[in-house]
Amino acid sequence: EDLARFLETLIYVGNFDKELPTPKPIVTFEVAPTGDEDPDLLIAGTKRVFKQAWSMLGA
Repeated sequence: EDLARFLETLIYVGNFDKELPTPKPIVTFEVAPTGDEDPDLLIAGTKRVFKQAWSMLGA
């Protein structure tokens, strides 16, 4: 829910409506494995959470 609210705020302030040098807007997140956490699983989980949050917006 926190990520969905963050994305909703980006939409509200017009972050995705700005003229950009790229075809689509870019949002980046820094994630890093801790301890013996598998980096591939971390990336897969991050993508899953992002897609779930984005779908909560109905976008």
